[in-house]
Amino acid sequence: MRGHELGHNLGLLHAGGLNAGGQYVEYGDPEAAMGASYRFSSFTAAGRYQMGVLHDAQGEVVEVNPADLPGNSALGALPITLGSLSLPLNQPGADCVAVKISCPSCVPLVSSHSSNMGGYLWLQFRGDEGYSAITNGGIADKYQNKVYVHLARHYQHKRYGAGTEMWAMLTEKKLHPARTVVHCSGLLHRGRSRQSGHSHIRF
Repeated sequence: MRGHELGHNLGLLHAGGLNAGGQYVEYGDPEAAMGASYRFSSFTAAGRYQMGVLHDAQGEVVEVNPADLPGNSALGALPITLGSLSLPLNQPGADCVAVKISCPSCVPLVSSHSSNMGGYLWLQFRGDEGYSAITNGGIADKYQNKVYVHLARHYQHKRYGAGTEMWAMLTEKKLHPARTVVHCSGLLHRGRSRQSGHSHIRF
């Protein structure tokens, strides 16, 4: 609760997603502090970017131009390896912790925001380590080791955003249900060093 209200003070709006009845609602994102996690989860990658915690930089956020898909990104040939959002930046083997894709034709699925067309699609990966896995405090197992697709709705204000929506929670080799936006090609196996988990994404 305190993290949620702190997010509002820092300019974040709610994190929408599907409810149990299959409708997109204002607080529907089950793994986001600004949504319906009710657990020690964290802010989404899009929220961190809006607050200035994540930046357009190697190891942090990479932007992929839709006109280049399939093709090259700022990193060169795809796929891209996402590091876990639940761990510090620049984990070994990770290219970034989030990918953003401009989507001027995206229409929000939460009905009260449907007139605000545009924004960015964001991809992030939550592993099963770090604060996601805190005993009796982290997010539920079913929300760990997943790649998430969020829409960060279009906004122009310097301090206040327009909120996000969780559009997909992807497991290995699962396609986005609405549009073939991303293909999660699997999770890397951990070695004896117990290094952080990563996820490969291929467009």
